[in-house]
Amino acid sequence: TNTDWNVIPGNSGSPLLEAVEVVSGEEGEATLFSVRARVLQLCPKEDDNKQMEWKERGQGFLKIKKHKGTNKSRLLLRSDVVLNVVLNVALDESCNIVPPDDHSNSLRLSAFSDNNKTTSYCIRIQRDASNVTYKELFQKLTRAQAGTLEVPPSNNG
Repeated sequence: TNTDWNVIPGNSGSPLLEAVEVVSGEEGEATLFSVRARVLQLCPKEDDNKQMEWKERGQGFLKIKKHKGTNKSRLLLRSDVVLNVVLNVALDESCNIVPPDDHSNSLRLSAFSDNNKTTSYCIRIQRDASNVTYKELFQKLTRAQAGTLEVPPSNNG
């Protein structure tokens, strides 16, 4: 018997699932820019706390988001599949974005993390998915940081 399920009459016992509203935290924000990327974080080595190493945190769509009410921007990356937050950095004066040189295969930035410590990140664009260069990404990040990157006309969230 199906005592644990609501059953639709005349639907041969298929369970009736209730719609659940999902809140992502991105409500009220517009996406200014999006590109597939991989994020690494500079962390202490497990066997030697004095030395640092880059550890991969995840890959997915790296987005520059702008809040429609406050006009504050942030950099957000949710991992593929499970969509957990890998990177969530406010693009304000405390975020230091290092300009890439001509031969860079990554973009580096340092910002305050959730525990109010400065954390260094490395962003690598997935080249097969985009023609965006690191200089273009740097320009978009610095424009968002200054508040001059505008919402694309066709993008409303």
